[in-house]
Amino acid sequence: MTGNIYIYGEVGKQVTLDSVLKNIDPKYSDYIVHIHSPGGEVFEGYAIYNAIKNTGKNITVHVEGTCASIATLIAAAGDKIIMNLKSSWMIHSPRVRTEGTSKDLRNAAGQLDRIETQLIDSWVGRTSLTREQLVEMYDRETLLGPEEAVQLGFADEIQEVLKAVASADFKKYNTMENTSTIMAAIDRLTKTVTNLFKPKNMTDTLADGRQIMVES
Repeated sequence: MTGNIYIYGEVGKQVTLDSVLKNIDPKYSDYIVHIHSPGGEVFEGYAIYNAIKNTGKNITVHVEGTCASIATLIAAAGDKIIMNLKSSWMIHSPRVRTEGTSKDLRNAAGQLDRIETQLIDSWVGRTSLTREQLVEMYDRETLLGPEEAVQLGFADEIQEVLKAVASADFKKYNTMENTSTIMAAIDRLTKTVTNLFKPKNMTDTLADGRQIMVES
């Protein structure tokens, strides 16, 4: 049985470790991780990545819209990454907003360097890029379409967006008896709806006592 994990929204707000853990269950033999996220909080993203990886199950990632910033690390938990035809991939160096002394700022800069190194480590060997090339792409903020992402190795394949189909397939009913039963049910439903909205006449009494006929 396949489980589904949804990374829809900002990491740390709409998507949290708690919301992901609710979709993880030992009964599932594998998981599909659905991603449409602009990224968000780095350390929450780390925790989500680890939770998915620690399932020990086969993970297929579907990028269904945007996969940006720390959401790309979550995608890296997948054994296979599939991008929809109309989707995007964006990587950049981590950023932090901080106030404090010069020492605080130096500490923050060192932390950002460590985070960037960890992010790049997740793609070294998986992509066709060297560490130096990855550093350059992160530093300049790189936006990729699905074709470029697959070509460079961030994703494995591209697929069309699945289309919802609203139709009845009567081929699976292999006897006339079953088909007749279905058609009879449709006929009864049609008559019920028709009668429900069929105009009816009714009478109403005015203030002076006169009765009038009202067509509904």
